[in-house]
Amino acid sequence: MGKSTVGILLVAIVVTAIVVDRMGERLGRLEEELSHLRGVRARLASVEAKTKTFQELHLHKKFPRKDGVLKMFRTGEVREDIHDAVIKSEDADSNDGGGLFLETGVAQKRLVRRTLLDFPEFFSPLTEKAVIVDATLYLKQLDHGSLDDAALDQKLNLYAVRKPWGEGNQKSEKASNGEATWAWARFGQTPWAKPGCSQWDLDIDHNPMASTGSDIQGGYSGWIALPFTEYGISTLQKWLETPAMRQYGFLLKDHEENKPFTNLRFFSSESEEIDRPYIEILYMVPPSLD
Repeated sequence: MGKSTVGILLVAIVVTAIVVDRMGERLGRLEEELSHLRGVRARLASVEAKTKTFQELHLHKKFPRKDGVLKMFRTGEVREDIHDAVIKSEDADSNDGGGLFLETGVAQKRLVRRTLLDFPEFFSPLTEKAVIVDATLYLKQLDHGSLDDAALDQKLNLYAVRKPWGEGNQKSEKASNGEATWAWARFGQTPWAKPGCSQWDLDIDHNPMASTGSDIQGGYSGWIALPFTEYGISTLQKWLETPAMRQYGFLLKDHEENKPFTNLRFFSSESEEIDRPYIEILYMVPPSLD
């Protein structure tokens, strides 16, 4: 076999190895998305059963007829539809609205992280006659950012924010005017009533809008769901019917924040489209609006 033939075979082997490796990566991504879709499908089955009861108990109060049309809307499909930023207790004046990752929980030395989220086009496809049946926030967990496995069985809560805040575009750097930090809703303009967006009924609502329960594992990588509570869904309905009542997005925080090395990380709006946070809203409209 000539040298040229051997060279061609070597090139072919290398190219084949590269192609196989890339196909493996794509297959892994597809399997991950398929697993996520199966989870969504299972949740929809549960919601469908709940919807029948919802129609009997509530829908007749909104519609003259009970045969409303069930629809689904997903927020956050484009970058501009998501605003998010991480605020950190150890640096009261730094902004992290331009990073690739969101973070919540407690890092080393009890350094607290919280995440602000907003979806400006939240209700864009809904009319005031729509009835919200269910809603879920989805975040893609990267891993936990700590050094051990303490971040197990976490419970995360989502609260409505009562003050306007600025996303910013810094990456853990000194905030510019109007950007959110631990001390400021808008740096140099509007401080939080209590640092960290912490003051009940002034910075955030006292009742959580959504929660993970207690099943978030520190070493897990993949999608997690925060189903909206009955209180959360009724609040979304009020926002839809009376836009002036709408708050300023959400705060994601650890339920307790009392144990170090429990910080969890998620992909932000700056990441690839397939990994960005989003909310799925299940709603009903009268047949005439279908």
